[in-house]
Amino acid sequence: MALYSHLTDSDINELCQIFSRPIPQSFEGVLEGTVNTYYKLSNGKAGFDYLKIDEVGDRKRLDVEVMILDLLKKKRNEVKFLSPEPHRTPQNKAYHRWGKKFVLIMPEIAGKSVPTSKLTPKQIKIMAEAMSRMHVATEKEAVPTHRFNMAGLEKVFREISIPLLKKHPTLHSSVRDKLRWLKQNEPKNLPSGVIHADLFAENVLFKKDALSGILDFEASGSGAFLFDICVVFHALCHDGKKFNIKRMEQFIKGYEKIRKLTAQEKEHFDFYLQQTAMRFLLTRLRDFELKDGMVKAAPFKDYKEYEKRYQEIVQLLPLLKKVLK
Repeated sequence: MALYSHLTDSDINELCQIFSRPIPQSFEGVLEGTVNTYYKLSNGKAGFDYLKIDEVGDRKRLDVEVMILDLLKKKRNEVKFLSPEPHRTPQNKAYHRWGKKFVLIMPEIAGKSVPTSKLTPKQIKIMAEAMSRMHVATEKEAVPTHRFNMAGLEKVFREISIPLLKKHPTLHSSVRDKLRWLKQNEPKNLPSGVIHADLFAENVLFKKDALSGILDFEASGSGAFLFDICVVFHALCHDGKKFNIKRMEQFIKGYEKIRKLTAQEKEHFDFYLQQTAMRFLLTRLRDFELKDGMVKAAPFKDYKEYEKRYQEIVQLLPLLKKVLK
């Protein structure tokens, strides 16, 4: 973990004033998160704020994120979880340009994340129910597509194509061919709406066994609900060696308590397991293996894990079909 941007006392004070926030009594860097920088600001009895420096500085993506956070705030009674609520400037802006980057300040959401390996079956089901409620609540909302749709994946591949070809020519050919297959076989007209698209354990907060909040909507946008579910299968239902079909079953049961999967959806898990594996393969190549572009992520995450996932998906599918019956 790392702090990519180092702020002084005067920097912190200036930024707090921009957002009409009190000068913090103290602050500390948060050594969590892969790409962005976070500071925890202590306001005494008034609680804590988190100052986030968006290191990539993509205004278009940030606008989508803020749009979704505003939507989830309006839908709070339906989704039944808290999500980040950026403080506004006097001009009602949710973020402030800081050089080539952007800064947001958000109040702390009470709760703690649970390490992936320690999640209980009950917590898995609760997470699934929360995702399902969000899907139901946002199914008819018009928001831009999420970052890792097919166009987004092709964009990342173009960005890394030259260095990937030089360093791993065989892998370059494999990724190119897999992307072509995905583009040619993408399902149409599946249930869709707002998806989180990056629901790892560290992005979910619990107070005991109650889910209190969901964080990190940077990748969020409109997309097929199956994409969201398959991200969870990679993120929460794999121990680094193999998929955990029992956890998948627990997640599906929790999800279907709120929204039933359609027959068409059940036929397309293969596609979305592959597409989401490609999403992680490409970003690990870009952010770690090739260090291409503006993103300089840490700690190192090995892309080879998601090369292997393709073989594991083939072995998983017969087991998953039994669960889906």
